[in-house]
Amino acid sequence: GAVHLVMYSYGPAWCAGFNQWGASWFSMYFILTGLGSAYVKLEKRVGSSWLPKQDSFLRHFALVYPLYLFALSWTLLNSHLLGPKEPLAFWNLLCEFSMLQAFLPQRMLHHYNPPSSFFSALALCWLLEEALYKLGNICWTCGKWARRFTISALLLWIILWPYGAPGKLIQRQDNVLALSFIHCYFSGVLLAHGLHEKAPVGKGRSAISASGAMLILATVFLGFSDPATATSWACFLLLPAQCLLVYGLGRGEDPLAKIFGAWPLPLFSELALGIYIFQTPAKQMLDVLLGWQGDYSLTQMAVLLFVLSLLAALAQLMQKPLARFITN
Repeated sequence: GAVHLVMYSYGPAWCAGFNQWGASWFSMYFILTGLGSAYVKLEKRVGSSWLPKQDSFLRHFALVYPLYLFALSWTLLNSHLLGPKEPLAFWNLLCEFSMLQAFLPQRMLHHYNPPSSFFSALALCWLLEEALYKLGNICWTCGKWARRFTISALLLWIILWPYGAPGKLIQRQDNVLALSFIHCYFSGVLLAHGLHEKAPVGKGRSAISASGAMLILATVFLGFSDPATATSWACFLLLPAQCLLVYGLGRGEDPLAKIFGAWPLPLFSELALGIYIFQTPAKQMLDVLLGWQGDYSLTQMAVLLFVLSLLAALAQLMQKPLARFITN
């Protein structure tokens, strides 16, 4: 997913349709984050609350912010030493360093490290983590009609609410990114309840996975493959397709699940954060040192991804010790 997002930002022009689909990983990440957080709480039988818990928020913040701060500082240093110089406005710097840029319309800001907006949007889900988990508990334990109503409301959000289709709104200047992914996170919370029930697994499991995969492929080829139609129905199809796929994979043994669990894919997942957050400063450095400009060729992308993987591996070594130091 992180590699595809780098392709989305800097990939070769000849595969623009594939690159454009990289935006779909934003919603997938929020689904998986909500699912993982809620499933752990369900396994541990953690009580729910409408108010955020300080220790939980601090744990998330401590894992992400050191890398976020390093990437932002590196970007600003590149601008100062290597050029081109970025306008250093106090308002923009304040929003970037405090992770508030996703809470404002994008036209009000100048982004020094554009990928950092994703983590700013994620911070809102950290604040709402307990409330969304409690809301999911209420919706799931009130019976099947409450569940159906909740799922219908989510689908209506995707169709009617202007912040409901993440892929559609990545480029919109009036978009408030922090509002674009709450329903994705909450979808993950509901999926966690469905998977935690451990209902008997039948032959329909693989069909659910296959259905999700087929719908995502339809989204790719009929929507995101043409940037001109990237605001079409395909964006509204994306989230339900991803939820179907995740639910099907999570129900038990499945051929697709075995592929995703095969080495070294789980190892790459640990590098995803660093690969994504460091892409802008790393590209700035390579452009100056090697004289590259514009969209990269496949060879240049391979070099960029190799550099990002090394940086992400080093970051992974420091990330958890730093988080323990901050939380202690």
